[in-house]
Amino acid sequence: MSVVASEYAEHGQYKGDTSEGLRHGRGQYTFANAFFSYNGQWYNGVMHGEGALSMRDGGEYEGQFVNGAMTGQGMRRFADGATYSGQFEEGELHGEGTYISSEGEQYEGSYARNARHGTGKLTTSSGDVYEVRPPCRCYAAAPANRTIHSCASPSPLCSRAAQALSAPQPPPPLTRSIRAGGTKSGTKLEVCR
Repeated sequence: MSVVASEYAEHGQYKGDTSEGLRHGRGQYTFANAFFSYNGQWYNGVMHGEGALSMRDGGEYEGQFVNGAMTGQGMRRFADGATYSGQFEEGELHGEGTYISSEGEQYEGSYARNARHGTGKLTTSSGDVYEVRPPCRCYAAAPANRTIHSCASPSPLCSRAAQALSAPQPPPPLTRSIRAGGTKSGTKLEVCR
């Protein structure tokens, strides 16, 4: 293995270990577009192993790479101040993890291809807590010392749970928006007291 510093106008700039003319071992690479910079392990010319990918807008990822993609355990910091710590697959939030928005909202649970999926817990910036428990996609919350049960889509199980939690004369249902990935998803939930 040898250590080289090379610059290719159309390919970027690399400083680090090589093997048979390929980036291999540990090295730092600034991409040709200068938006991305990577410092970490390489295998046969590809980001592979532990590393850190920085973006010019202030975002960054630190964690595992497999065949050039963010895959495995990692920490992603977004330019707006939001963070995600958990599992990735091919650059997407996938598996178990915790996302904290720049406004302080936190979701801890399962993700599939950048979307909340499966079991999880959402804590809003105001302190409301929603727990997601499949398969009925029901949400249970406990803001201000009361229990609220809400459903992404009405189902017999959700209806029974809402009836069990409701007072003899329950007030009309409320509506609340859920946030996904720091942006409004448009999903409306029926909140039952």
